[in-house]
Amino acid sequence: MHGQRLRHTVRVMKPVHTRSDLGEDQISWLKIAERPCAIVPVSAADRTRADQPVSDVTQRIRMWWYEGLRHDHRLEMDGRVFEIVSVINRDERNKTMECLCTEQGGAA
Repeated sequence: MHGQRLRHTVRVMKPVHTRSDLGEDQISWLKIAERPCAIVPVSAADRTRADQPVSDVTQRIRMWWYEGLRHDHRLEMDGRVFEIVSVINRDERNKTMECLCTEQGGAA
């Protein structure tokens, strides 16, 4: 991430599954960390490969390596929610990572 400023801070949120009194599965989100990062919007060119849409990925979030970050976690910042589509170990060296994310509505 040389030359890239980590000017944002995201909260890493982990899903917590519980049961309601009626036995329904409920999901709440537990903050497990705060991490500096760079949020880079994905361009239309990045979202298309061979004239076919690749995915709904809207943001690329880059940060220093964080052990245990998984695609079922999510990232939050200032009321914005980023659902993680993929976690990439850049250079396979456990130094930096990139999360491909889809931005959702307001925080739950």
